[in-house]
Amino acid sequence: MQVATILPTAYLDLIKDRPYHMALAHLLGKDTDYATFYTDRAREGKFVILDNGVIETGKPMHIERVVEIACHMGAQEIILPDVIEDANATLDAACEAIEYARKHYDGKLMGVPQGETLNDWIDCARHMLELDVDTIGIPKRLTKIGGRDGRLGALFDLGWLLRGREVHLLGCWENPIECTMIARAAQTKLIVPIRGVDSAIPYVYARESMLISHGPRPSGAVDFSAHDADRDILVRNIQIWEDSAEFGVKDENGLVRLQ
Repeated sequence: MQVATILPTAYLDLIKDRPYHMALAHLLGKDTDYATFYTDRAREGKFVILDNGVIETGKPMHIERVVEIACHMGAQEIILPDVIEDANATLDAACEAIEYARKHYDGKLMGVPQGETLNDWIDCARHMLELDVDTIGIPKRLTKIGGRDGRLGALFDLGWLLRGREVHLLGCWENPIECTMIARAAQTKLIVPIRGVDSAIPYVYARESMLISHGPRPSGAVDFSAHDADRDILVRNIQIWEDSAEFGVKDENGLVRLQ
């Protein structure tokens, strides 16, 4: 499972050499340094996903603007518009966006199912899989409506319907142990392979001068213009986070453990 770490602009140099990235579309027109960083990564051949901004702004950016940005920067994948908790509106928006994107963009399309309950989400995902999407994005909200194992349960329920599609985990709710369990289930072929995951969790902890292994996830949104994280702790948290996607959560002594 590949890892995209989401960071404020001041710390992006820490992930410059990583092969897998998530760029937030709503920041690309506001922050020149942020835009330059991800454009450079895409032009180097790194895999850059362009998000639609719904989590940060409350509504997705129009597909025309997302496609325009993606083509300019060379992003390899865009996330189609989705409407939080609304399956029908999400499917309608995705259908309209796919029609436009396939005419104006050559990269991959990620569809993100939505729903008020876990069953609603799974039903939406089944319909989404009938559309012309390359990737299914599984939001971290499933761990809220379905418990810590909500996303893993959804992957089991969808089973081999996902065959032929890539899967990306959108975010990490509390701590990386969920990602570890999903990675292990994929490694043992209990579920389909997971291409990647993204989160700002290393920064959220480092902002409070905490290692990921030192307690519950601190609250608060990410300020992408901030310079408030302990840089040494952030470096260690990025490593813990990356390790968790494959091998398990490591403590400050480098020992793998399950929480």
